[in-house]
Amino acid sequence: MEKGPYLYEILGVPPDADPKTIRKAYRSKAMQHHPDRHASESSDEDNDQHLRDFQEVQNAYEVLSDRERRELYDLSGEVPKPRDALEEEARSFLIKSYASALTQMATLVTENPGTEHMLRSPVSVISETISEKLQQAHSEASAARKIRDNLQRFQKRLHNQDGLVEAVSVALESPLREIAARILRAENGRRMLEIAAQLNSNWDWDAEANSGAGFASIALTMYESATAFRSA
Repeated sequence: MEKGPYLYEILGVPPDADPKTIRKAYRSKAMQHHPDRHASESSDEDNDQHLRDFQEVQNAYEVLSDRERRELYDLSGEVPKPRDALEEEARSFLIKSYASALTQMATLVTENPGTEHMLRSPVSVISETISEKLQQAHSEASAARKIRDNLQRFQKRLHNQDGLVEAVSVALESPLREIAARILRAENGRRMLEIAAQLNSNWDWDAEANSGAGFASIALTMYESATAFRSA
């Protein structure tokens, strides 16, 4: 995961800022950089910069206003992915999943005559895949959180101690960062899959595939060709 910008600097607050201070800073920065405020008085290049700054402010507040995500950021120094990036990943995941489901159907029909009645809707197949992956991401995050909590409890007992004990406490910071990064990756995956589940239930898959969306379009052609061949 890429190291992100220093989120506290984006909002102009210290790392120990309380939620009220963070919320006040967000409102001020959001108003300062809101694209609508500069639309009539700035060049296109300036407007693009204001939009990027506004999105940075939104992404920073999204992390720092959430207690656990802020803690993970403080521990790891890595920024949870913003929603627009997760939506893009979710769409890519769904297209590949749809292509895979249709390819499997095409293979089943061509290699096993008379199995057409066994075919399932790609949407239901993808829903099951998402559910399985969500459970896996939840399990990974839960396991990592348990390790983090145990390390933090141990570190807390060592806090303000002298000599070797203090050195051990400091040495725990590195594994805590790694564990926080693991939780972030699992949480990014979970959030992406939740978005994918929403999109899957509302997406017009036939229209998406027929629009030429890469593998999905090819798989749909394979599936239609296979069913047409077996029906002839």
